[in-house]
Amino acid sequence: SELPLPTRILVIASTAARQWWWAVLAGMVGLWMSATAFLKTPAGRRLADQALLHAPVIGSLAERILIARFARTFGTLLSSGVPILSALETVRATVTNMIIEEALQDVERSLKVGESLARPMELSGVFPPLVTRMVALGEETGQLDRMLMQIADSYEEEVEVALGGLTQLLEPLLIVFVGGVVGFIVIAMFLPLMSLTKLLG
Repeated sequence: SELPLPTRILVIASTAARQWWWAVLAGMVGLWMSATAFLKTPAGRRLADQALLHAPVIGSLAERILIARFARTFGTLLSSGVPILSALETVRATVTNMIIEEALQDVERSLKVGESLARPMELSGVFPPLVTRMVALGEETGQLDRMLMQIADSYEEEVEVALGGLTQLLEPLLIVFVGGVVGFIVIAMFLPLMSLTKLLG
């Protein structure tokens, strides 16, 4: 009789690993090189950065890290007496995410024609409403650097909490994954024995 499906999958995987390991390895290397080359292009980098911000769980964490870094750097420069446009240019040059970098370019252009900082940040759709409201309040009160530092403090605390929760979540997920793989192998090995026992019985 035909082997059970899990057993057939295990046999195929085992055979491929033994006989076609070189092809699998070459395919993985080729895929890695192609992906690396694509990610070095502007379109590839933009796609990766956008995917990162929209990824489940990790996207929210990445967004908080980027905003905290932006606010901390921007606030530090302003409190040191650097003009707002020069400070924004410096911050934009240090941003590692292309989506946020493009948003800051729009903010920079708006500032050059005399608009406020908060409005183009809000229109970009990249910055959370709380951030844009605090920036607007900072502009109105003349304490933009202080508000940016408060944003940085708040988001850095959220990042610490999120990282702690993510670490606690990864451990059981890893256990479930490893247990699932081991369980699949055990089932694939014992199903033929069970079928044979039934036939003999």
